[in-house]
Amino acid sequence: MPPIAHIVSGIKDELTGYYPSNEIDSFIRILLEHFLQISTITAYLEPDKEINIQDEARIKTAVAGLKKYCPVQYITSEAFFYGLVFKVTPDVLIPRPETEELVHWVIHDIISNKTENPKILDIGCGSGCIAISLAANIPDAEVWAVDISKPALEITEENVKINRVCVHTVQADILSENIDVLFPETGFDVIVSNPPYVTLPEKQDMSANVLNYEPHRALFPLGDDPLVFYDRIAAFGAHRIKENGTIYFEINEHFPEETGNILTKHHYSDVNARKDIRNRWRMIRGSRMDIHPAS
Repeated sequence: MPPIAHIVSGIKDELTGYYPSNEIDSFIRILLEHFLQISTITAYLEPDKEINIQDEARIKTAVAGLKKYCPVQYITSEAFFYGLVFKVTPDVLIPRPETEELVHWVIHDIISNKTENPKILDIGCGSGCIAISLAANIPDAEVWAVDISKPALEITEENVKINRVCVHTVQADILSENIDVLFPETGFDVIVSNPPYVTLPEKQDMSANVLNYEPHRALFPLGDDPLVFYDRIAAFGAHRIKENGTIYFEINEHFPEETGNILTKHHYSDVNARKDIRNRWRMIRGSRMDIHPAS
């Protein structure tokens, strides 16, 4: 049976030239912890610790995937988001740090406003990372998660169980009328969404690990309008959010003004875009101050 030092050196040798050294070190940590339940400290202190053949084979399969630029989260079927663990597969996007900032904004506002028993709707939930993180951090919230993809909703439901929260899941197409039928009444305190927003010109600059593995339906808007989902969700929210309720979006960094104009068009007030930690326009919110009859 090979010693762990042999496993570590083998990973480095195989991935050198594919990734920078700091990223390879990160992969080593992740693979050792996930497949072997061994920390990098243990690997350093006990280099002669033997690994069984089956575990060595799993590591080799994982490294082969990394050499094809498969995201490590899909290899381990695991991602971390807002202090929680999520199962991920190629049916859902890998949760990203900028989305954590959006979640933090929503939580901060709900707590600051002392909203009691808030009713929250996450549209385009994917892995469920937004909805589940909100449910985990706002215990009295009633949270709904919507997605057009049945496989994505199945992942959300698994993650609900993993994180022991209550989230109601619904399969619906926000671009069709069926979501209006499923949610006919005004009553949400918060609607939040991270919809598809990557434009086709941006596609050519995307890395292979995203473009070749993550679901295109969750990345790219339909047709030529990069803001089609924002317009539809804002219109839906205009008749479904309570007075003084709020809508939140993760946005394309190139369209903060245009996204804000959509919210204004649908009669949201106090429209506020915000940059993320990397100084990119990445999120926006608007408030419902007046109520229009449901259409």
